[in-house]
Amino acid sequence: MSENMLSLLPDNTDVPSVPIETLVDIFRKRKQIEHYLEAVSNYLHTALEAGVEVPGVKLVRGRRVRKWRNDISPDKLASELTKLGCAEPYRLQLQTIGFVERVVGKGKLDDLTELPEGKLQVVLEEDSRDSENIALLKEET
Repeated sequence: MSENMLSLLPDNTDVPSVPIETLVDIFRKRKQIEHYLEAVSNYLHTALEAGVEVPGVKLVRGRRVRKWRNDISPDKLASELTKLGCAEPYRLQLQTIGFVERVVGKGKLDDLTELPEGKLQVVLEEDSRDSENIALLKEET
């Protein structure tokens, strides 16, 4: 993206000053923008991995999450954890709704499950879902 193209982007800290029609146009193109940014990221990643020096960006390690070692069996791990003072190295938890439904059949879990309201989100007006009544929502809270 050239400097001229970057100048077309509104300052994200000043969104309220951008005409609403422009914001809707940007919103309509969000998937295209996201795909383009992903392609840019992938290209830069490949260049940096190949040893190309790219001013302004660098390659770093992402967040790491500890995990149990794969070379130790779960039973051995549980035994070692118990020796260390962990009385219950295994945690029982309910199967997922989808799993149980596949076992017992659809429609048999209705009394045991609920479907909470989804979070409000912005979508294009072509979306088939009904629009929410914001005034009514404010009255309920």
